[in-house]
Amino acid sequence: MDGLSILDAGAKPPRRIVTTTLTLWSVDPRLKPWNDVLLLTEMVGGKTGKSWGVHGSVYRCIPEV
Repeated sequence: MDGLSILDAGAKPPRRIVTTTLTLWSVDPRLKPWNDVLLLTEMVGGKTGKSWGVHGSVYRCIPEV
């Protein structure tokens, strides 16, 4: 995963908006097709008790070239 997290301090309660790319790698022949796939995640994180929790979506990017 590689991405960024931005604090949304104006939200009540404050939260983080997280966008990342996710790449997968495996030598397992059944999973090798996923080695060429780029995934994009969009998540929102917030404090839940003493820790942080996140929820969001994962999208598979499909090139159209």
